[in-house]
Amino acid sequence: MPLSTTDGALRIALIKAFRWRRRIESGAAASMTDLAAQEGISDSYVIRLLPLTCLAPDVIAAILDGSQPR
Repeated sequence: MPLSTTDGALRIALIKAFRWRRRIESGAAASMTDLAAQEGISDSYVIRLLPLTCLAPDVIAAILDGSQPR
């Protein structure tokens, strides 16, 4: 099943969120504000995406393989 634009955008957002979370947890970024500055993006964008890392594992898997419901 090919990913639609929306599914692809959601998948990219999820991947970014996990990458950013690792950077914060490892100390590569001191805070969400620091991370946003390093990435050249707004704080609000980081704050909106990071909660994606708290989704249930089965939901994350469905998003990554494109099988989540609309």
